[in-house]
Amino acid sequence: MQGIRWMRDWLMDLLRIVITGQTSGVRSADLLDRLVRLAYRLDSRILFEQLERINRVLGVTAGSLNRQLLTEEILLAWAAQK
Repeated sequence: MQGIRWMRDWLMDLLRIVITGQTSGVRSADLLDRLVRLAYRLDSRILFEQLERINRVLGVTAGSLNRQLLTEEILLAWAAQK
């Protein structure tokens, strides 16, 4: 689930940049240049939808869930956005 948490952090950073125009407070400082370039090319509505999807997946506590399937669901949803 660590990969999904990283995706959540990146989405939150992207939204922070898009909404505030600020880069202070970005958690992934090592990716700052890439995040800034990407932030202005993405629709904030889609970013919010993806963040909601990831938070929903992370909120599921059942240990028997297939983590790979959860990750694939998130990635497929991201790829389907236009």
